[in-house]
Amino acid sequence: IDSSNVNPMVSQAQAFPASLWKRTSAYIIDLLIITAITFPLLRTFSTPEEEITSIVTGGTQTLSATLVGIVAAIIIVLYFSLFEYKLHQTLGKMLFKIEVMSTKKLTFTQCLLRSLSKISLVVLFIDTLYMLKSGSLRFLDKLAQTQVVEQEHRKKA
Repeated sequence: IDSSNVNPMVSQAQAFPASLWKRTSAYIIDLLIITAITFPLLRTFSTPEEEITSIVTGGTQTLSATLVGIVAAIIIVLYFSLFEYKLHQTLGKMLFKIEVMSTKKLTFTQCLLRSLSKISLVVLFIDTLYMLKSGSLRFLDKLAQTQVVEQEHRKKA
């Protein structure tokens, strides 16, 4: 991956916000990648018998199921935070030619903050509803002072 042209600082006026469909599609691709890589690893924490027992007994989670959830949440947050911090985009964002930018040098803390809602689809949905009001920013994008933009438009500006 060529990181020589990774997101130089540009003003928000030079950037075109990425569309919601591109952001959503990139997120789905990223989740598929995360699942493909982590599913075999996370399966070692619980057996199919434990999962069936949990379902039959009314959904009481076992300790191993809880550990799987915690490990999965950590992997998801680290995947998005590290990729966005180092390359300003995840693999999904690369496919759709969109990237994360900040008006100042993008920090790991900004990337971590904007990734927190991705551990829960309910929280992510609520976070994304903010876009209906703001037009292009999720609530955590606003808090982190970041924006997801179209790569090709930014480079022409």
